[in-house]
Amino acid sequence: MKIITRLDRFKKAPSTRLILAIGNFDGFHLGHQKLIAYVAAQAKRHRALSAVMTFQQHPQSVLHPEKKQLLLCSLEQKLFYLEKAGIDLCFLQSFTPSFSRLLPKEFVERILVKKLHVLEVCMGYDAHFGHSRKGTTDMMRALAGKNGFLFKKMGPVMVGKTPVSSSMIRKLLAAGEIETVNACL
Repeated sequence: MKIITRLDRFKKAPSTRLILAIGNFDGFHLGHQKLIAYVAAQAKRHRALSAVMTFQQHPQSVLHPEKKQLLLCSLEQKLFYLEKAGIDLCFLQSFTPSFSRLLPKEFVERILVKKLHVLEVCMGYDAHFGHSRKGTTDMMRALAGKNGFLFKKMGPVMVGKTPVSSSMIRKLLAAGEIETVNACL
């Protein structure tokens, strides 16, 4: 897996197509695994590169440094799991205050369309993007249609009657529910 830490220096060959997943991927739980498997399969189907855009630091650690966020895995572990899952490119974006101020439409047009020329973008059902998390999956679907790329909203993976999420896993860990945590990972 090739890791790109500077989007401004990334040059994509015109014939290269990208299937891109966007997310933090903390813990690489069953929902993340389903999303990444979809991206890898779509990349093979379209003879494209499978790619992920994720962050060097958890966004909450930048936006709310006073709140200590429990990370479910280290950056190194996250990269290991992404590579093991068959991802070709990882855009390891530094989550800075200026990056956090990008409006959803700006993020899509400047980064996904003009810089990366994505063929398809995939996000989890509860994912958000852009300034103040204003970008939703419905907004991404509309922007994809307007900008000529495909969009896939991945549905939740359920454990019992609860959708698996990093937040849910943190709560289970705090409650000592290790068996349920293991079922989610």
